[in-house]
Amino acid sequence: AEALYWYNDKEIQMEAAGALGIIFAKGTEGQRKKIIDAEVIPRFTRLLNSSEDSITKIALLGLVDILVGEKKDHVEAMVNAGGIPKLVELLHSSEEVRVKGSQSLLVIAADDHIQKVIDAKVHDGLFRIIFSDYQVESLPECSSLLRKIFEVEKPLIQEAIDANLV
Repeated sequence: AEALYWYNDKEIQMEAAGALGIIFAKGTEGQRKKIIDAEVIPRFTRLLNSSEDSITKIALLGLVDILVGEKKDHVEAMVNAGGIPKLVELLHSSEEVRVKGSQSLLVIAADDHIQKVIDAKVHDGLFRIIFSDYQVESLPECSSLLRKIFEVEKPLIQEAIDANLV
């Protein structure tokens, strides 16, 4: 976990993030707990700011593995590390990054943080993806996330009208 924070060498960061992601995906509950206790979620979140697409992808893969377990404290750590705005920003990235970013946002939204996802203006990126002329792999996740946004008490109806969604 130290290599994710202290080393500026992109190769070392990539290797460390990949190794931690594998441990989290395939390790025992005790091994996963040690990774979480080492504050890896904020470190993975910081890697989302990397200018290297390969590092961003590996960090997203690790975060998806961590968040999909749907443990509230994991999602809280991601939210507290400021991950929502960065994940929303990544919706404007390559398709591979967009798929993993939208999966992470969907898990966060499902964990009672939908308002924070809405406040980060996720709908702009979702509308763009849904109205794209290209077939996109992230469409199911983005559509599910958009549905969750419209299920809130005060949905973004005017924004949908302005985007010609309705």
